[in-house]
Amino acid sequence: MWHHTTNLFYSKTIAAVLIDVLLGTILGFIAGLTPGIHSNTFASLTLIYSSKFSNPGVIIISSSIAYTIANILPTVLLGVPDEETAIAVHPANELVLEGRGFEAVTISAISSFLAVVISFLLYPAVWFLSVNSSTVRSFTPVALIAISAFLILTERGDEYGGRYSGWRKRLYAFLVFSVSGFAGIVAFQVSGYVENPAGSILLPLLTGLFGVPILIQTTAGRIPPQIVKWRRPDSNAVSAGTLAGFLVSLFPGVSSGVATVLATVGIRDREGYVAAVSAANSSNAVLCFFMLITASRARSGAAEALRQLGDYPSPIEVIILAIASASIALLLTLAASRVAFSYLSRLQFSKLSIAVLIFLVALTHTLTGFMGIIVLFVSSIIGMSAPLLGVRRANCMGCLIILVLLHYL
Repeated sequence: MWHHTTNLFYSKTIAAVLIDVLLGTILGFIAGLTPGIHSNTFASLTLIYSSKFSNPGVIIISSSIAYTIANILPTVLLGVPDEETAIAVHPANELVLEGRGFEAVTISAISSFLAVVISFLLYPAVWFLSVNSSTVRSFTPVALIAISAFLILTERGDEYGGRYSGWRKRLYAFLVFSVSGFAGIVAFQVSGYVENPAGSILLPLLTGLFGVPILIQTTAGRIPPQIVKWRRPDSNAVSAGTLAGFLVSLFPGVSSGVATVLATVGIRDREGYVAAVSAANSSNAVLCFFMLITASRARSGAAEALRQLGDYPSPIEVIILAIASASIALLLTLAASRVAFSYLSRLQFSKLSIAVLIFLVALTHTLTGFMGIIVLFVSSIIGMSAPLLGVRRANCMGCLIILVLLHYL
């Protein structure tokens, strides 16, 4: 167990801690690879069976960090999103269609790793702002409204679309944002019908809004051979993502999905988009633990599991675990993508897309039942509207932003 004043290795041998780090990292990696499974699932299970582990807190932190690095793989390989990677689906898949899928994975994984490291520098800021948490809480709705307005108002008109083309696109963006928000409200109203404890209404909601439209659009031809090329992420995009993860970790009730929206506002190139989303996810995961330490407030499922354990890690313990887990997960993610792309290029888009769609329907039914199928169908229609209207898919994140706004207003 951890205490604020004790060292990580005080009561445990280094070998025992390393085993727990490796176990947690592997669990987080598996969660990242598996559509519909979140690291919070393993955090909850670790909490339930905490007596069976020598140090469950190590496993929870390690799995949470590893998940944010590995969860890009289903997004790139299959177009299947989760909350953290939803708006990166389209840019990442475009890179796959150009034979640059491995490049997309390297951008994402390295961005996540760098964000983990940079996040440590923000601990003093987290501590300072946690002291003024009431002010931060009161500012939350204002921040969300500003993010939403900026997202919609930065839509650009068609080059030859006429004088009012830009405003027409902004109206379309507002409609997509609003309808997605309404879908999110209804989805969470019916979430009580999900009986499977491993299921979440977010699976059909986000898959329909972001994943299914991509799969429907890529139903012809073959996946081109993938070039094994490393790509260093843009430092500005990584910084923007890390800062977004930091800001969102301060606000209660604001999910990491909102961090991805904030991170990508103003970013137009696909590589920067992927880098910013990945950095936001990883920094948010780390900084949620820092918020737990400084203010005893849980901003994520993993942090809540740690809080229920009763013993909080110290900042230096979080740093050690995060770096160790991120390093291992980075290597595992790059190795897995290298193997996966060697097989993926042999498949036809049509067969792969149909197979993934069938899998998603089956997974949705298994985890969320018939109500999940309905949510998947309706959200898929809404998700298709964004590209048909020529606006950014990020507007579909209204499904989460409006929910949080209603919580505060």
